[in-house]
Amino acid sequence: MSTVAGRGHQATAAPLNLPLHLTSFVGREADLRSLKGLLKTARLVTLTGTGGAGKSRLAAQVARTNSDAWPDGAWWVELAAESDVAEAVVASLELRGRGSPQAVVASWLAPREALLILDNCEHLIAQSAAFSHFVLQRCPKVTILATSREPLGVAGEVRWPLSPLGDPDALSLFEVRARLVAPDFKLAAANREPVAAICNRLDRLPLAIEMAAARLDLMSEQELLANLNDRFRLLAAGPRTAPERQQTMAAAIDWSYRLLTPEEALLFGRLAVFQGGFTLEAARSIGADGDPLAVLNGLVRKSMVVADRLDDGSTRYRMLESNHEFALDKLAESGELETIRRRHYDYFRAQTWKPRESPNFWSALGWARDKVDDAGLGLAVEVAES
Repeated sequence: MSTVAGRGHQATAAPLNLPLHLTSFVGREADLRSLKGLLKTARLVTLTGTGGAGKSRLAAQVARTNSDAWPDGAWWVELAAESDVAEAVVASLELRGRGSPQAVVASWLAPREALLILDNCEHLIAQSAAFSHFVLQRCPKVTILATSREPLGVAGEVRWPLSPLGDPDALSLFEVRARLVAPDFKLAAANREPVAAICNRLDRLPLAIEMAAARLDLMSEQELLANLNDRFRLLAAGPRTAPERQQTMAAAIDWSYRLLTPEEALLFGRLAVFQGGFTLEAARSIGADGDPLAVLNGLVRKSMVVADRLDDGSTRYRMLESNHEFALDKLAESGELETIRRRHYDYFRAQTWKPRESPNFWSALGWARDKVDDAGLGLAVEVAES
C-alpha cells in the first residue's frame, strides 16, 4: 500500500519481471483455472510436457493473471542458457548480499510472499530440485512454479502434465497466427477440414501450429497439409527473436534428445519402428541397453514417449508424430534400421492379431514382402484369418 496526498491509501501493484509476449495468449482456459486453484495450496508445481507444448507461455500467463495472489511479486528466472540455478536467480532478481548465491536468495525471499518461476529446468534438473528444496524449506510463504520436460522429483511436488491443445483451441490458435501473415484469413467450411488435419498431424502442439500457420504466406492450407510428410523442412522458420531451441521444430525436439542418457537415446530411436503404439513386451523385443522398463520410464518421464492407461488396466505407449519422425531419422542414422525392422517383424509374426496392433502388423508385412524368404506369408495368413 502507498499513501497519495488527498486520496488516502492506494493499492500498489506487486512487482513483476515476467516476459512480455508480443502475440496473444490463446486457449488453455481449463489449465488456467486449475492452476490458479492449485497454486493456492501447493508450494511446488511443475508444468511438464514435450518441447513446443507451451509450458513457458502458460506459466507466464498463470503468473500474470493471478499476480495479486503474491503481494511481494512474481519473479521469472529463465534457465535455458544458464549453468547455475542459484546464480541465475540472483541475477534475475538483481540481488546483493554476502554468502553463497543460494543463501542470498533464501535470505531475500524468507520474509516475502512471492511466486518464483523457474523456466526450462530440464537441463539442470538435479540443481533445480536441490535449489527448490532449499528455498521451500527456508521461505515458508514462497511458491515455486517450474517448467520442465521432466518432473523435479522433490517431496511435495505437484506435477501438471501439459497435454496437446484441444481441437477448438488448436483451430483458434492456427487462425489467430495465420492472420499475422495473411490478414484476410478466416476459418470457414471450405478450409476447416484441412486446417483441422494440419493441427492433428502436428499433435496439436502450439509451437508446431504457429510455425505451420506462418507458412500461409507461401502456400494454401491444402498445400501445407500435403507437405507435412517433410515437416522438419517445412517447420524451419520460427521467429528470429525466439530462443534457438524454438526456431525450428527439429531444434525443439533435439533439445530434449540431447538430454537423454545413451540408453534412452538408443531405445528412443528403436521405438520409431512401431506404428500406432506399442506395449512394454513389444519394446523389449527390439532390444534395449539396461532394464527396458526403467529406460522406457525414463523416456516417459522426459516427455519423449506417452504412456496411456487403457480401460482393461494395461499400459500402452506411443510417440507424438513429430517425435516419431525425429526418432525414425535417428534410427536411420544409426545404421540399425533394417536390424530393428527385422526384430519388429519377428515379434509380430509370433503374435496373435489384435485390432489395436493392426498398424504394426501391416507395417511388418509391408517390410517382409521384399526382405524375408516367405515374403511374410505367415504373417499375412495371421492377418487374413483375423
